[in-house]
Amino acid sequence: MTFADQLRKMDACPEAVEWVGKRTLEQAWTECQNGDWMAWFTRELGLDSLAAASDMAERVWHLVEPESQLACAWAIDCARRGADDDERGAAVAAAEAAAWAAGAARAAAWAAAWAAAWAAGAAGAAEAAEAAAGDARDAAGAARDAESKAQAYIMREHFSAEQIAEAIRALINPPA
Repeated sequence: MTFADQLRKMDACPEAVEWVGKRTLEQAWTECQNGDWMAWFTRELGLDSLAAASDMAERVWHLVEPESQLACAWAIDCARRGADDDERGAAVAAAEAAAWAAGAARAAAWAAAWAAAWAAGAAGAAEAAEAAAGDARDAAGAARDAESKAQAYIMREHFSAEQIAEAIRALINPPA
């Protein structure tokens, strides 16, 4: 069975399976630049990726909105000290709610600015706003790509290709 076949069997996203193509597990783990895929894969294999997730969160701490920092710090602390499932779940829910609220506030501000530009009836301002929005989307995409590559690096620091291969073997042939 190829690694791509194994991913299909695990219901991996079609984009990841397509990217893997004919790569072996070792090649894919070494070359992958998508930290989200790697994190999903380790979770599916039942590997404890809390330390890696904590490292990822700490890496982007400077981007965390001040109103979200307490909830995020709690979630990181839970992961680091091995809190029970209930506390981890509560911490993650609080961090997600804080991040959503901060994201919603930014989205609302952007929408208000966009509406104001259109309401002003200034075609030039609206075109400039549209161009700036396009530039911002491009920059955000580049930032997401860079962050995903950094996350992939962190995943490789925590899990070697050999550890992943062993986890797959255990998944396919569980001990009796």
